Amino acid sequence: MPKVPHSAGKRIHIVTEDAVEFILAGYLLKALARRWGQQGHVVTVGETSHFPPADIACLHMDTTDLKDAFAHIAGNYPRVLNGRFLDNSKRRVSKRLLTADSNYSGPVILKTDANYGGLPELRHRYPGGIPEALIARSFIDPDIDWHRVEHIPSKNYFVLDSKDTVPAPVWSNPHLVVEQFTPEIDQNGLFCMRACLFFGRREACILLRSRSQIIAGPNVIERECLNGPAPPEVQAFKREHGIEVRSSSSMQTRRHHSVLSMPHVITQPLAEGLRDYV
Repeated sequence: MPKVPHSAGKRIHIVTEDAVEFILAGYLLKALARRWGQQGHVVTVGETSHFPPADIACLHMDTTDLKDAFAHIAGNYPRVLNGRFLDNSKRRVSKRLLTADSNYSGPVILKTDANYGGLPELRHRYPGGIPEALIARSFIDPDIDWHRVEHIPSKNYFVLDSKDTVPAPVWSNPHLVVEQFTPEIDQNGLFCMRACLFFGRREACILLRSRSQIIAGPNVIERECLNGPAPPEVQAFKREHGIEVRSSSSMQTRRHHSVLSMPHVITQPLAEGLRDYV
C-alpha cells in the first residue's frame, strides 16, 4: 500500500471512468473537491488504471455494478468510500418494482435496470457504437424488439397509463424494469423531486421542480434548499446499503445532479463530511 507523507492536509483520490468528463461536468463530488482544495487538502482524479498515493479514495462511477472496480483498487488505499454500495441496479434498490401479475392499476414508468439508462455498460461493450437494435428511443416505434432492448435514454424513460400497456416481452427482459409512477405535483402543476445529498453524517435535502415528468438537470426550473434532516426511510436506506457519499432521489433519476449552482449552505456542510473518514 502506498505511503502517504505526513502533512496538515489529507490526500483524497477520486476514481472515475473518465477523468476528463469528471473535470468538465458539474458533479456534486466535484463541488466538494473544490472546497477540500480550499481547505488545504490535495485532491486527485483518475481512472482505475492509476493509483496515486492517498489517505482515502472515493468511487465515483456511473457503472451499475462496481464490484470489479472496487476489487481492483481496494488494496491500494486505507479506505475506499462507498465500498459497501457496489450494486445500484433498480432490482436491488427500488421499492416500487412491478411484475406482470402485480395488483396495481396506476401509471407506471419503464426504465432500464442498470444505472443511467444502461449507457455506461453498453459504451464499454461497444466502443465503436451501440447497435440501434438495443436502443428504445420512442415507445411507439413499431420496429422495437423489446426482447433485445438494453438502453433507454434516461431522460426519455417511458411513462405509461398502466402496466397493461407494457409490451409483454418487457416483463422477461432482464435489462428492463417497470415501476409504479407516483409523482409529486405542486400547486402550480410542476413535477417535483426531493433529493437527499450525503457525505458521512452530513446531509442536505433539496427540492427540484420541472415541467417534465422525467426530471433531469437540463429541465429543472427551480431548486429549493429544504430544512431538516432526511426522511427516516431515506436514512434507513442509507444505513442498509452502507452509503457514504451519494445523492439519493425519491423519484426517477439516479445520476448525480449538477449542484455547482447550489449555494454554499449545501456544499459547505457536505464537504465537512470528510472529517468522518480522515
